[in-house]
Amino acid sequence: MKQDRVNKNWTPEELDRFKDEVIMAADTNAILNYEELADMFGRTVLGVKHAANKLRHRGELPKFCKENQIEKYGSLYSKREKQMIMKLRSTHTHEEIAQMMGRTKYGIESICRKQGPILVKKWNESDLLLLINNIEFDSFGVTANYDKLTKILNRNVGTIQAKIRRLRLKGVLPPAKRSGMPEQKRAIYRQR
Repeated sequence: MKQDRVNKNWTPEELDRFKDEVIMAADTNAILNYEELADMFGRTVLGVKHAANKLRHRGELPKFCKENQIEKYGSLYSKREKQMIMKLRSTHTHEEIAQMMGRTKYGIESICRKQGPILVKKWNESDLLLLINNIEFDSFGVTANYDKLTKILNRNVGTIQAKIRRLRLKGVLPPAKRSGMPEQKRAIYRQR
């Protein structure tokens, strides 16, 4: 990079050569050779980026299009992906959704934050009866069948745990003698 080119305007000849020398990604039209162009024209990388933006604005270079990006990481979310995230977020964690979709946990969290809170599914009498009739306790009164309850009630574990806690406080369900894992899970954990 040469220092004598500082604050010098681009000539039409330089811009024509710039359009010929630029290398762009096929999917997004991202420019891949900023450093080479900066050395070629004796400009800074920032100056080359400004020239590219000016040419794109004039329509002389194709616009940058992140929606067409083949690789998922760092690409924009499509409407279909956002809808899928909204459907999955009530039954899966952000990490699980990220793994399913090939995205980062933080990207999923960001989309969920922007979409607002989950609409709460109210508990009705039939749901309460299903819960009370299908709940199983170990000898200490700890709930032992969350997997079964999540499938029957179509709710996540956290929601069911909170409801069981409230029902215990009201006296509808017997209080647990201790907290933590049910006996079966404790036995499996101890065997490791």
